[in-house]
Amino acid sequence: MKAVILAAGIGKRLKPLTDTTPKCLIEINGRALINYYIELLNSKGIHEIAVVIGHLGDSIKQGIKTRPKDITFIYNPDYTLGNVTSLYAAREFMQGECLLMDADVYFEPDVLGRLINSQQKNCFLLDAAVQPTGEEMMLGAVKKRAIAISRNPQGKFDLTGEGVGFVRLGAASAKNLISLAKEFIDSGKTNSEYEECLQELIKKDYFGYEVITGLKWTEIDFPEDIKKAQRLFKED
Repeated sequence: MKAVILAAGIGKRLKPLTDTTPKCLIEINGRALINYYIELLNSKGIHEIAVVIGHLGDSIKQGIKTRPKDITFIYNPDYTLGNVTSLYAAREFMQGECLLMDADVYFEPDVLGRLINSQQKNCFLLDAAVQPTGEEMMLGAVKKRAIAISRNPQGKFDLTGEGVGFVRLGAASAKNLISLAKEFIDSGKTNSEYEECLQELIKKDYFGYEVITGLKWTEIDFPEDIKKAQRLFKED
C-alpha cells in the first residue's frame, strides 16, 4: 500500500502563520504534522509515500526528518487553485492500492489503524459525534455504504458524520479517481476540491467506511484549532 499526502495548499485561514510556515509543518506538542504522518505510516508498514508540495515546498523538504530517499516529492505548479490539481499531480504515483491523506489532521494512531486494517477495499473514516457547522466535509451512508460526501449532503441517510480527510482506495478506484480529476481539470473546474471527484466516484464504485467515533482527532484549519489540538493531545 502507498500513501499520498496532499500538502501543497497555502493555508489561507491560518495566515499570517502560513506565510512562513507550511501547514504541514505546524507543530502539535513538539511534532510537525508531516513528520508524525510519516513516522506513523512507516510504523504500520507503509514506506512508499508521496508528498504533493507547492506553497513553501522547499521548507517542507527541509522540514521532513525522514531520509529523502524514502519520500517522493511531487510539485504541483497549480497549488493556488483547488486541491483537485494536487490529486491529479500525483496521478503517476497513484498506481495500485493507496491512501489519500490531507496534511492538516492530527490524530491518535488508532484512527489510521482503522483505515489500514479495514476489510473494505474502498473506505472512508466517519466520526458520527461531530455537529456540523458548514465547514466540515460530511459523509452520508445508507446500508453501510457511503453515498454522499460534501459540506452539506442532501438526502436520507442511515448514518452521517464528518469524514476525517483520509480515504483508502483500491487500485481500480484510484485509477477511476484520477480519471475524474482529469475530467474536472479539462472542463475548467480547476478550483474544485478533490472531494467533488470522490462524490462522483462513489456513485459508481462501492465505498464503505469505518466509524471512529470516540477516537481523538482534529483538523487544523484555524488558529484556534492549533490550541484545540494541543489540549486534546496534551498527555500524548
